[in-house]
Amino acid sequence: MSVAADLYLVERQALVARLRSSLGRLARDRKVLVGAATVGVLATFVGMLSTGSSGPIGTIMFVPWVALLATQLGPAAGGFAGVMATGLYVAAAEVVGYPDDPAALGLRLAPLVGVGVAAGLSSRRISADALELQASSAVQQALLDSTGDGICLTDSSGRLVLANAPLQHIAVELGLPPHGTVTDRLLALAERTTEPARFLERIRELASDPAASEDEFELAETGRVFRGSTAPVARPDGTLVGRIWTLREVTADRRLE
Repeated sequence: MSVAADLYLVERQALVARLRSSLGRLARDRKVLVGAATVGVLATFVGMLSTGSSGPIGTIMFVPWVALLATQLGPAAGGFAGVMATGLYVAAAEVVGYPDDPAALGLRLAPLVGVGVAAGLSSRRISADALELQASSAVQQALLDSTGDGICLTDSSGRLVLANAPLQHIAVELGLPPHGTVTDRLLALAERTTEPARFLERIRELASDPAASEDEFELAETGRVFRGSTAPVARPDGTLVGRIWTLREVTADRRLE
């Protein structure tokens, strides 16, 4: 493959990434979503007028837009949107000459208002739960960051899930690679330790055996000594779901000894 083709692929991937990022921001913008839902309601109304199919289609075409408005503005606004959408349906039905008796109108109104209220309540509950989870996660992260030890959690495949601030600081100090599993990153230190062969062997054992462990290693160029430990994380039935790794510098302790 030519250099020009490589550059084209890189630029194309970067463009796709930027587009995804932009679309993601738009999808999280309340004003954009409310505007889209409002346009959707009006477009549905215009479509009913232009096609003359308001009666056969009914109010069901308004459901997605009413639900979207409810998720962004709450249950009261969702119920109001349901009433307004039903009013637009009735107007379209009158224009195209489709008869609709009061009983049928009530049957169309109630579900649409119900959708609006239910969607609003569900969205409010989900938002409250999300905020509670976010606050809980922030507290947990703060507790992890306040410890002196470097701590991280990996999944069952060894991929990094989270790491506290002390560990991130140590990783930068030691020049560990920013990508790969924890054991892959630690392997980069092998030639810098006082016992490279033993270090390599031990890291490979850690990669294959998830049992709890504790080890130490010393950097040849600086004499800094680190103690690392691991502990498996399992479900009540014993299924391995991850692993906790800790790393602490014990240079001062070793010198005292």
